[in-house]
Amino acid sequence: MHKRLFAATPLVLTVIACLNVVPAWADTGLIPLMDLGNGTYKGFEGGLYPGGRNVPPPRHMKIAMTRAALVQPRDPSGAPSPTGFIGMLSIGMSNTNQEYKAFERIADVDAWRNARVVIVNGGVGGQSAEIIADPNANYWSVVDSHLGVAGITPQQVQVVWLKQAHGAPTTVVFPEHALALQKDLEEIVRILHGRFPNLQLCYLSSRIYGGYAGTILRGEPLSYETGFSVKWLIEDQISGLPALNHDSAIGPIAAPVLLWGPYLWADGTTPRSDGLTWLPADLEADGVHPSPSGEMKVAGLLDAFHGIHPTARPWYAPLARTALMTFNATDDATLSADRPDTPLGMAPSLMTSGGLLPEDSVLLFDTAGAPSPAAHAKLSVRNDSATSGDLDLSTDTSWQEETVTWNTAPPPDGGPIGPLSTWSRDSALGLDVTSPVIGDHDTLHTFIMSRDPLELAEHFSRQTHEPPRMVMSVPVDPVMLDVALEDSTDPSGVLLRWNDVGTGLYQVKRGDSPDPEGMYYAKMATVSATQFHDVGDLPLGRIFFYLVQPGGLVPQPVVVP
Repeated sequence: MHKRLFAATPLVLTVIACLNVVPAWADTGLIPLMDLGNGTYKGFEGGLYPGGRNVPPPRHMKIAMTRAALVQPRDPSGAPSPTGFIGMLSIGMSNTNQEYKAFERIADVDAWRNARVVIVNGGVGGQSAEIIADPNANYWSVVDSHLGVAGITPQQVQVVWLKQAHGAPTTVVFPEHALALQKDLEEIVRILHGRFPNLQLCYLSSRIYGGYAGTILRGEPLSYETGFSVKWLIEDQISGLPALNHDSAIGPIAAPVLLWGPYLWADGTTPRSDGLTWLPADLEADGVHPSPSGEMKVAGLLDAFHGIHPTARPWYAPLARTALMTFNATDDATLSADRPDTPLGMAPSLMTSGGLLPEDSVLLFDTAGAPSPAAHAKLSVRNDSATSGDLDLSTDTSWQEETVTWNTAPPPDGGPIGPLSTWSRDSALGLDVTSPVIGDHDTLHTFIMSRDPLELAEHFSRQTHEPPRMVMSVPVDPVMLDVALEDSTDPSGVLLRWNDVGTGLYQVKRGDSPDPEGMYYAKMATVSATQFHDVGDLPLGRIFFYLVQPGGLVPQPVVVP
């Protein structure tokens, strides 16, 4: 037995050497596609788009902008409606889940984004490209479940972020493995088109740096080379491949517009042109999955992308009459049947488990200050382990985390809200609680999370840097202001003044139209005073209109341990 193992070892090492696999803990010397330009890698041109460029060709961009204009709030049937929502969905594997979770948590406290965009994480651990390229894969049922508990229908999904890779590549030879992934990505895109009839835009990203993985299947240069899978897929659509047709002037639409989302690869510790690096600390111990700092790097790139990309701004920028407000839990606690008289609040974890001695978790929110009725309310809870179970409402809001126990727990007398769905580890549950929040006729809300029998789950409590949250889309009454010019050291400055209506905070926005319903106003500031001085970047001769929204929130900082 030992002789056979020893004899096999040199053969394995020889194969790896021939494939030029990069050793773990080493930079590759490869040039990121976005910096490669007209240069080549193994005879294949760089750049994110054809011609070594990082921007789409004009015709492709024109089609993309046309489709972006169709992204708008829709009712559950998919019909355009000012009181509807825009479903924005991620599709992919475990890395996608972790990274999109971090982005979602940033977006939850972003007062400057469209409050009618509902973000749904469809990333699921272990569900790699070769699996979900099958339209009958169970993965798609999980995605439907995530949408359902978020209160979004397939007809409302209009934007997707797709990040995928092969979990078990049948070859690691380039370009064969990249072409195989491209083929599966094409199938996935066509599945998306069939499942989501109003899907307009699909942003794609390839893998992050894999040089710390130390495995031929997930290391380098394979991770780098998956960028060509995305590049070639998009180029096939640009070149007019009928299976990916996105132009109704040519024929039946077969796919959403395909565009690069943020490009995520950088050569380990070597900064790329924008400064991005991937340090060992940015990856988990396996060298494959991002650590919290790595998650935040991807989340930051996603956040910046949605704020500046021309195809995202028309629908991601804030609307005039709806605002986003976020409330952290004021109390939370684990309730244990095994310790029925022991208070377990004030701990960093919230536990749920089934079986003979179950554990539940109880959450309390105070949404005082939120205008009513809420258009949408999402309960967001970070989980450390895989999660499923049920959510119930309680009318008892008098309990406190320091003293509540299993025997004194608030009862689920408000009725069931629904199942939690199934979520991968290191995710964030996103649960639509609009109806119970509106039905409470109060600003205090108690929720009880329970677990399926014989299963255990751990969630982040409010004692951590990622507390349970209530994310609400609420109506606001805009106030149009008369603009007054004043002579000062900056002659182009504009001084705005308004009456105090008692809300304490005001969001100031600027746009090119006097119609707050028809124009997306760009952010300016959140102020506590009743005046704002806009200076420094107002071109002479151009007319601007300003909008003040009382009751705005200052975006909360995202803290990373």
